[in-house]
Amino acid sequence: IHAEDKARVMAELEGAMKSRNQKLADYRIVVGSGKLLYVEDNWKIVRDKSGAPTRIYGVIHDVTERKLLELERQQSSEKLRAIVASLDDHLFVIDAENRFKEFFVGSDKSILLTDPAEFIGKRVSQVLPPEVASQLVKAVGGLKETGDIQSFDYELEINDQLMWFNCRLTPLKPEGPFEGVTALVRNITEMKKAALALAESEERFKIQSEFLPHILIKNLANTLNQLH
Repeated sequence: IHAEDKARVMAELEGAMKSRNQKLADYRIVVGSGKLLYVEDNWKIVRDKSGAPTRIYGVIHDVTERKLLELERQQSSEKLRAIVASLDDHLFVIDAENRFKEFFVGSDKSILLTDPAEFIGKRVSQVLPPEVASQLVKAVGGLKETGDIQSFDYELEINDQLMWFNCRLTPLKPEGPFEGVTALVRNITEMKKAALALAESEERFKIQSEFLPHILIKNLANTLNQLH
């Protein structure tokens, strides 16, 4: 048994003998060549009539390949979490059943609707307002059907303020069966406010432009009348 795991494994074994329960333990071992292996050990404790343990049977399975994949996935996840944490955007992983599977929170946590930890395992319809959930489900369906990246804007009221966001969906896996999407959410409130202000200004200019000729003609007519 690996030196760093020995104390934990012995404590788990002692606990299993006291509790009378069959125990599944995972730990590392070092084989003769010095190679490190990850194993799962299924213990079964045999007792005498008084209940005292007399033998311990164990079946050991080599799970090194699976464990290394899990560790690699965990390290990749931690790197991605660190990258997203330095950005303003938020990233969510949604599975094929439209359930939140994982999240990576950006630097601006004030714009979150609720604690992302509460999302995990829930359907988007259980977390988001109906209109936003409907947009998201429709976009996921579009991506699943066409394979094309989907993007849509939506609004939410957070802390009594109306805010706008853009959600960009990409497939969780670029090839193979559809397993879900990654949703990159970006706060576009300031950009949206600027666009609305510009549209309002253009509308005012349009109205003024439509009435300006009439005003000029009327003023000209009044001037000519005064001359006569």
